[in-house]
Amino acid sequence: MSDFCCATCNQVFRSPGGLTRHKNIKHPAISFGPQNTGESQHQFKTHPHFHANPYNAHGIPVPENKPPKSITEPPIHLAEAWSPFKNHSTYNWSHFFYVELKASKGKINKSLDILAAQLLEVGGSNTPFKDAQALYTAIDSIQEGNTPWLTYHIKYTGELPDDPPLWMTEVYEFCIRDTLNILTEQLKTEVFSGQFNYTPYWEWNTRNERVYSNLLSGDWVWDIADEISKDPDLSRSTNGAMLVPLVLGSDKTTVSVGTGHQEYHPAYISPGNLTNIARRAHGNSVLPFMFFAIPRTNQNDRKSQLFHTFC
Repeated sequence: MSDFCCATCNQVFRSPGGLTRHKNIKHPAISFGPQNTGESQHQFKTHPHFHANPYNAHGIPVPENKPPKSITEPPIHLAEAWSPFKNHSTYNWSHFFYVELKASKGKINKSLDILAAQLLEVGGSNTPFKDAQALYTAIDSIQEGNTPWLTYHIKYTGELPDDPPLWMTEVYEFCIRDTLNILTEQLKTEVFSGQFNYTPYWEWNTRNERVYSNLLSGDWVWDIADEISKDPDLSRSTNGAMLVPLVLGSDKTTVSVGTGHQEYHPAYISPGNLTNIARRAHGNSVLPFMFFAIPRTNQNDRKSQLFHTFC
């Protein structure tokens, strides 16, 4: 019986499968792609159609060495820097009561009433918030990035039986964000510099073995790029563009129970151009874009075809 030896550490295995598992665990092929070779002796071949040439928003080519425009935040002395709060002091008040004290709704209302009475004594009237609910509304309106959540109300619209189950008569919240805006925000994230692949590629190590490390190093992406480049219409409009495959996922775990009749299950999106290391680091690399509205009902209703069709 032949033995299979690891060329890196000389450990011997009885089967090629054992050697492969060992290499994947102990000596994984870590690559950042052809744009970040550094001192690597690996060989790369990039796709001839998708070059990721830089263009501005108007479709005009941008010089290769021209730095991108930096995104500036408003100075902290301006009120808009603390939006959706009125100003810096209102933000501090909110953070103190909601985050540091974790004050209840009743205690927040009581403190606002006391503050309002004190202000009246000195001729003032503007408290940070009218009541606790106004504070909660401001907190709920905080946006991470520039892609707000949109909420749609949905319900079953089919024919109702004589004694319909509750899930057929309830109204559910379906929450979603614009995926194009999310991807734009992710692609603009500066911390991904150096961990981003701009074009599909093939990679070989010093032993002339294919290295599959990131999504854009795989055959599937290359095949998709080939199909697009061979289509006459798509080829003209995409020549020199950047191919951005999407990585989607859904978590089976319930995020929270928003109401008594509905659960929320998140769906996530990530640009496939990120290296595996960047994606596993999470941060801005994997973001929720949708919460599935899952009606809460009994096991018998869950097995019905109508329930499956609705969900």
